[in-house]
Amino acid sequence: MVVLPCVILLLRWFWPLPVFWVLLTVSLMIGGLLAVFLAVLLMTELRQDKRIARYYEKHQNRALPLSDGRYECQHCGSTRLKQGDKVCPTCGVRFENDSSIYNTAARQEEQKWNIHS
Repeated sequence: MVVLPCVILLLRWFWPLPVFWVLLTVSLMIGGLLAVFLAVLLMTELRQDKRIARYYEKHQNRALPLSDGRYECQHCGSTRLKQGDKVCPTCGVRFENDSSIYNTAARQEEQKWNIHS
């Protein structure tokens, strides 16, 4: 974004043609638009990361249901959990509330966040 305008500016000093001024202006405008576009993408990514981090913190000591009937430990990521497990066999974390695994409100919140879809 910086090299091309600098080269055009140097060429303009040696050959003062109006076409170099137009090229310099167009190059700076394209670079500015590209910088704004990348900044918007970065802001979107950071907001999404913040949202996912909040979701993870809220559900850290819960087992999340997977599509194949198993459950995943949010603490270590182990998928060796079964329906009645109260403790993760891999990391040993105790789940906050055994009934929260099957809670329909938790599933509705999961659908709202669109984490597993």
